[in-house]
Amino acid sequence: MRVFVLAMIVALCSCQSSQPSNDEQMEIVSFPKYEGGEIYTSPLTLERINKADKKVFTISLMNQKKFVSSEDGLKEMKCNRKQIGVYELFELKLLDGGKYSLKGSNMKYVSSNNGDSAMLCDRENLGNWEKFSLIHQSNNQFALKGNNNRFVSSENGTKGMRCDRSNPGDWEIFLLYEIVPKQSN
Repeated sequence: MRVFVLAMIVALCSCQSSQPSNDEQMEIVSFPKYEGGEIYTSPLTLERINKADKKVFTISLMNQKKFVSSEDGLKEMKCNRKQIGVYELFELKLLDGGKYSLKGSNMKYVSSNNGDSAMLCDRENLGNWEKFSLIHQSNNQFALKGNNNRFVSSENGTKGMRCDRSNPGDWEIFLLYEIVPKQSN
């Protein structure tokens, strides 16, 4: 299984990660994690994202390196974490039709709530509100678009994330990283 970090951080795990091929350039970045130590990541392209069936990743806001938290499904999702913990890890799965589902460490789906209220990670079943498109912006930057044709906003980490923006701005651009084993020197 591949593990990914996406500028909206979601899950921390000690899963086995497959190594990228030699023709793929890997820049290794380290982030602090709640449990101590560091997590090593590599920026992802849409091509690499689509190579695996499921990926575990973390999501980070592009310009501030704050991570998205599922809040274990108990509260509205926020993009305000400085470190990666269990609630900041998500499973990303490519669905039919080019859409993606996001599942938190609580094994529940992330819902856009159709943009009517803050996003939650509390859905048992996959419906239209739990399907997203990854919209490539530049380099390894992505915007998430909900079924309502609106973009997910981090709200700059000051309140619950919403899927209600008509265009992606600074608060709607995220980075996606694959979690990789520490490279030995």
